Amino acid sequence: MAKQSAYYEIDGQKLIRVTSVLGQTLAKPALIPWAKKATREGAVTYLKTVTQKSWETQEQEGDRTPVCGQTCEQNKDQGWIPVTSPFKSGHDVPPSHEECDCKVIYQVLDRADFIKEVGQAAKGGTDITAATNRGRDFHEAAMDYMGGDPYPDIPGMQALKQWRSDYEPRPVALENVVYSRKLGCAGTFDALMEIDGKRVIVDYKTGGVYDDHAIQLAAYAGMWGEMNKGRPIDSCQVVQVDTVNETYTIHRLDDWKPYWEDGFLPLLKVWKQMQGKAFISN
Repeated sequence: MAKQSAYYEIDGQKLIRVTSVLGQTLAKPALIPWAKKATREGAVTYLKTVTQKSWETQEQEGDRTPVCGQTCEQNKDQGWIPVTSPFKSGHDVPPSHEECDCKVIYQVLDRADFIKEVGQAAKGGTDITAATNRGRDFHEAAMDYMGGDPYPDIPGMQALKQWRSDYEPRPVALENVVYSRKLGCAGTFDALMEIDGKRVIVDYKTGGVYDDHAIQLAAYAGMWGEMNKGRPIDSCQVVQVDTVNETYTIHRLDDWKPYWEDGFLPLLKVWKQMQGKAFISN
């Protein structure tokens, strides 16, 4: 079996991925604000890295001699310093009084590099990529750990270890592909666990949890039921892991069938109507 682009190919049949159906039919209201925030943070971080500041005395008009007190002199003696570093006096800007004609000036270390890097930050690359990589690394480690590999020491694993200790899940299937030839779709869930005698589809996430995740898990549960008659899914849950504080939150979906029947199946019909066959062009 080979997975190609937005599709799975199973025994020669192309099956659309569950996540592709949802991604092309549902809006992601939380994604744009998150991307904008990550972009801003990336740009601010780089600006602080490449920018310097210096405490200077301003030239005055006419014959008046610029005034610069002892406090200002020690700041001037520092020369160019990183914009995030403090001046010796503790001031961020010169105090406003008659005995000070000073100002703070700024410069960029290398304008060419500055323009290039801020352009990349504006595309949302730095922080968004880092968040994606953290989620991917955790997911891979979680699958290995739940499959019996030694405990990996990466952020988030202490929380997962605690969840495992608290609920004692028994792995039934890990990263298992489920599909429906009749519906023409497929997907891969993280884990099927037996918890307190019930079959539970489990999804691990290090980011936010939203309602469309319920539809996604319900789709997996529905297709599992078609493939495994007599062994239906009892429940679904998302284990949301905080990789900073090493805590977890369980988001349960005990009644998943409405999200399958009234959620995913209608969306799949909508997706099929969006495949460029509505109009006849001439």
